[in-house]
Amino acid sequence: MLSLWSDPHHDLPPFAADGSVTMWDAIARVALPPRRRVCRPLDWAPIIIPCAAGGAAVVTSLWGLLPDGVPGPGGQPQLATFDVAKLSAYPLRSIWANDALLRRCLVPASGYVATVAGSTAAFLPFQEQPTTFAGIFCSLAGAGEPKGAPQRYSFGIITRQRCDRERFAHHAPVVIGVNSRDTWLKTSHQMASGLLGNAQPKLRERQIRAGSSAAV
Repeated sequence: MLSLWSDPHHDLPPFAADGSVTMWDAIARVALPPRRRVCRPLDWAPIIIPCAAGGAAVVTSLWGLLPDGVPGPGGQPQLATFDVAKLSAYPLRSIWANDALLRRCLVPASGYVATVAGSTAAFLPFQEQPTTFAGIFCSLAGAGEPKGAPQRYSFGIITRQRCDRERFAHHAPVVIGVNSRDTWLKTSHQMASGLLGNAQPKLRERQIRAGSSAAV
């Protein structure tokens, strides 16, 4: 997975007469950019994390998972993406299986770019927009930061093998549907594990020509 991108969403419902809006529509208003935004590993991007009060929050996070307490890049290898099977192995198991921490996140995006059989292609899920990818996040320690400075985070995206057709045979981000987002963020890792095996949305594919900068 080379990059992901987010497009503006022009179909968000208007605020109700009392000014209210559903939680996920409110999150989309914050997370989606005014113009196309492309994000690559080691870029900063918005992610959705659970709140202690029971809701969800949008925070800016570094794409490349670092374990808690590591001051920054260079301390340990950063994981931009990792296969579902690696969640039960070191170093991810202690993060994934700790239900007291709830370190699962959602990564809002319109699509992603990956290399398939030596060619670069953009993939757009047939899914409500914005699509949300399954991820894990950690606190990102900042050496020398003043007390009270905003908390920073790092994240990685969970992938699994796609083999719908020969040309789709690649590791793709796991999509969490809108009806499963609360379950992913706020329940036990056993319940969340069930979502990783759910049927995934079909993909639209667009080949990217050599030298093109479109969404890569």
